[in-house]
Amino acid sequence: MANYGTTFDQAIITFASVAPDYGFNLAEAFAIWDPWMEPDFVRAANFMSADIQIDQGPIDGYGGTLGNCVTYMSGTTITSAEITIDEADPDQDHLSVLAHEIGHAIGLDHDDDPTSIMYPYSMGVITLNAANITELQSLYGPDSGDNYLVGSAEADNFSGGGGADTMFGGTGADNLRGADGADLIFGGKGNFGDYLDAGNGNDTVYGGDGVDTIHGGSGNDALGGGGGTDRIYGGDGADLLFGGGDTAADDLNGEVGNDALYAGAGNDTLNGGTGNDELGGASGNDVLQGGDGNDTLYGAAGNDTLYGGNGADLLFGGTGDDQIYLGTSDGAADIYASVADNGDDTIFGFENGIDRIDVSDNGFGSFSELAIAQDGAGNATLDLGGGDVLTLNNIAVSALDESDFIFLTLTS
Repeated sequence: MANYGTTFDQAIITFASVAPDYGFNLAEAFAIWDPWMEPDFVRAANFMSADIQIDQGPIDGYGGTLGNCVTYMSGTTITSAEITIDEADPDQDHLSVLAHEIGHAIGLDHDDDPTSIMYPYSMGVITLNAANITELQSLYGPDSGDNYLVGSAEADNFSGGGGADTMFGGTGADNLRGADGADLIFGGKGNFGDYLDAGNGNDTVYGGDGVDTIHGGSGNDALGGGGGTDRIYGGDGADLLFGGGDTAADDLNGEVGNDALYAGAGNDTLNGGTGNDELGGASGNDVLQGGDGNDTLYGAAGNDTLYGGNGADLLFGGTGDDQIYLGTSDGAADIYASVADNGDDTIFGFENGIDRIDVSDNGFGSFSELAIAQDGAGNATLDLGGGDVLTLNNIAVSALDESDFIFLTLTS
């Protein structure tokens, strides 16, 4: 195998096409080469500005030459290349043909090995053999691992590999995988659902529009859903998960580690998983589940449902009318913290002598200041002032004393 001794002298090589659909995503052909060389291939914003331009037109009729490439140079530096796919052969394997012509565009010559992608006759080869990689890296060097990948309106399938990769999915239903390194992944603006997997490393992933599935993998990741109904899984590590700004209902799962999960504008479900997690609601009617560990849950503005789960949890209802579940009868001391303009909250699973209610923000300094009554359903009700009432489900007033509360402490 040989090369022409010419190369692009730039970190990013752009490509574009005005040709019709070849039956595959154009970026797939460039993705065959990209992981093995230092420059990255990126789709150009428009055809005329692209370093490698791809078109379909006449060459020599049906059954002859399937594609050709013309390169333009300044000395030994390639300045641009034009690839033509023969329009007379619509039933051919255009992916392998285009991959072959890309080899010419970046400086590789023909090879007499039928297993080589640079063999002059189409054999359907769409992977690089060892000789291809050696020759390619003699021109451009090996990939540093930091890839910059840009998708299209089609369904893109990218794998960044090692290194700190940046990936933009475009408007199709994309499958983007970051693998190792601190990756930056954007699903794109399409209404189709993306699958985004950050892999290892401390990654940042944003789903964009559409119904997305996002996995953080290992590492301390920041994962955002964007628009649409998204499912987000933090994986291992101390992760930051946040829902979108629209009213679609998101599902956020911290999984393993001490995570922070924050709802968006929709009616979201947050599950902290294992670890000591922080969960925050927003304007929707959210469901917050602490899971295992000593968790902190903030209910915010909607009518929320909070589950402390196992561990010693701290729960804030927020300003809506909330349902508060202090968790299992595990003997761990949970605290429900009332706030001013608390709304009408109901507490389930309150354990006398173990769990406590913090009424300091309501201005109460002692047990004698509390107005507690028994309702007709056998529940204790506490008047918090301002029209807000706290209900303790299935708790008798006689069972309550000052040890069940946290009061305002005045300091001089």
